[in-house]
Amino acid sequence: KQVEVGKTYTIKQLLEYMIKYSDNNATYLLKKNLNVSQFKKTYENVGLPVPNIMDVTYSLSAEDYSVFLKVLYNAGYLSIENSEYAIKLLTECDFKDGFAKGLPAGTPVAHKFGEWGDNGMNHELHESGIIYLDGDAYILTVMTSGKNLPELLKTLQEVSKLFYEELDDPNVPNALFKKKDIVL
Repeated sequence: KQVEVGKTYTIKQLLEYMIKYSDNNATYLLKKNLNVSQFKKTYENVGLPVPNIMDVTYSLSAEDYSVFLKVLYNAGYLSIENSEYAIKLLTECDFKDGFAKGLPAGTPVAHKFGEWGDNGMNHELHESGIIYLDGDAYILTVMTSGKNLPELLKTLQEVSKLFYEELDDPNVPNALFKKKDIVL
């Protein structure tokens, strides 16, 4: 699904298209109307390096990207209402070929993916999410790159499955995962 040329959209509708359907046209329209100083201040306020928005090669590490999900989950920057709204949008993401395939059916996950490629030679496929497990949650961010997109998808699925099974296993001391971030 994509926004259509000549139609008018609210910011809320553009956010929905951008998050749920990964519509780059909606992202472009939001960026075009972005308050740049507030955008930079957001990075600063959550403790991340302020990006140069003109730098198309700007990237974040998996650890830094996870900060945004932590902030949403803990309602540590936005209001509780806005954090819940953002998480709700992330639970409606239509990408189901990554983490979701590695989880038991019906497992709630609030997630976003990103994809890049250059004429079939190199690919990047990343996914980050809040995965809910027995009334608790954990954040998982996996960034992959390679020449074989199906293998990158398989990596997302397998890492998701591995973490879920380990955390769901009553014989594994989950405190190990709760005390620190694990970056792969």
